[in-house]
Amino acid sequence: MNSDHIKQVFQNYIENFERTNNQEHKEYVKWIVTGKFRRLMDEALSKSGTEFAEALKEVRSNTWIMIDNGMIQPFNGLVEFAKHEPDTVRQMFIDLYSDYGGDLHVLERKISEFAAKSNELLEKYKPGSFRYRQDFHAVMGYLFLYEPDVHYMYKSTEARAFADCIEFYDDWDYGFNVKLDVYYRMCDWVIEQINDCPELLATNQSRYELPDGADFAPDESKHLLLFDIIYCYNTYDLDKGIEYSRLNTAEKKLRIERQNKAKELLADYEKGAEKEHKLDEKLDFVKSHLTEGTVLYYKIGIGYLAKYQRRVVKSCDDQCMIEVTDDTGNISKLNAPHIFSSKLAKTDDGILESLAETEEDYWKDLCEPQKVYSRVKNAEEALEPYREYL
Repeated sequence: MNSDHIKQVFQNYIENFERTNNQEHKEYVKWIVTGKFRRLMDEALSKSGTEFAEALKEVRSNTWIMIDNGMIQPFNGLVEFAKHEPDTVRQMFIDLYSDYGGDLHVLERKISEFAAKSNELLEKYKPGSFRYRQDFHAVMGYLFLYEPDVHYMYKSTEARAFADCIEFYDDWDYGFNVKLDVYYRMCDWVIEQINDCPELLATNQSRYELPDGADFAPDESKHLLLFDIIYCYNTYDLDKGIEYSRLNTAEKKLRIERQNKAKELLADYEKGAEKEHKLDEKLDFVKSHLTEGTVLYYKIGIGYLAKYQRRVVKSCDDQCMIEVTDDTGNISKLNAPHIFSSKLAKTDDGILESLAETEEDYWKDLCEPQKVYSRVKNAEEALEPYREYL
């Protein structure tokens, strides 16, 4: 690794310190988030059931953009899943935070297991949702924010750009195949350089003189400072005065092509996800008007012989398949979107049968919801190999 390059990065970081910590950029918020996280998480884990779900929501709301952002929200996904299975999500965090004996290979398995369980919940409660899917960065974030003096924060794009600059060329791989021993080796070396730079340490210490300094995480290990340096290097172009091997023309062209493809696939996914969201809203609306005991009238026969027979709703599932009974007690199943869109049913208030009048295709996707869900899932699978280029 190149000690001259890291020293120049430190110098650039020091020179940009006032800018990165002003009221516009507020990079110091990382210290506030980390200072609160463990206390909030411990309070959440001391609860169970709906109390845990509510407490976890508060934990997530205090993480700024260190894990979630406007597009990808794995932590928010856990908050949503906790509304359905709070004790499952609580146990996932307990298992993640349990002792791993300092063995990074064990920690890698724990990270993968946490993500796998989360994504099982995703398929159960939000099938096809790209936004709520766990990734390696997110799970590392839960670990880092809980024990910042033990773990390192990880963001793939920023870490790889920084590694190129300091000429750390060992491959730690991608996704959930990341080799923590390789990544931690780079981080450990940089920590040594940080502790050997009095000017940087003094600049960092001045952070605690900011108005909110009393709430900042102590960061005795300087792991948080390291993450801030890596993040700021990529975000604020802290490579001034440094020459190092960059991507060649062909590699840049390939990366741009993949980035453009990623944007295209993301647009397709978001379009489908929005349609899925509207579908779910419609299904919830229809379901709310077909609760147990609701009376509807179902059309039997054709032409002038047709007549409406009374039915009473017994149940309605998430895709609006309803069980109904007739006056003799016989039970049958009906596809509510189909019978209302085909004008084969009506209710006393007339709301469901009138929906097509306000929106011509109102019932179209409700009749075949799996087509919408499948399109979103296919779009997510197409996007998955390109996620790192977003």
